[in-house]
Amino acid sequence: MAKWLPGEVMHRFKTRFTRLYGETAPRCLERLAMLVGRYGVGIDPQPTPYRWDQRDAVLITYGDMVQAPSEKPLLTLHRFLTHHLQGVINTVHILPFFQDSSDDGFSVIDYRTVNPALGTWQDIQAIGADFRLMVD
Repeated sequence: MAKWLPGEVMHRFKTRFTRLYGETAPRCLERLAMLVGRYGVGIDPQPTPYRWDQRDAVLITYGDMVQAPSEKPLLTLHRFLTHHLQGVINTVHILPFFQDSSDDGFSVIDYRTVNPALGTWQDIQAIGADFRLMVD
């Protein structure tokens, strides 16, 4: 398999992919390895031991749910989160913020580009610096 995916990681993927995709799992794993290699995504072979529990609170939001005049929505969202929800929630799940053709962001055109109407990757990273971050 791909050298950039440690054996331990590939074993976990193989087990899960086999359960999900059955006999097509090997082809799916090859495709995953190719994509990871192509886009330079690293997978940490030592995943963090963090697990959710009753102390966690997650906000699920679109990137443009909080807006201010003359400001990109992701910047406004970050300011809102830090001023009003810091210490109340610890995780933000931002629904699709990529370039899209329709369907409230779910018809993604490019998974590598933040919709410029919402903001930039730096805005996403800033939110991730202050909160655990989940994205679609």
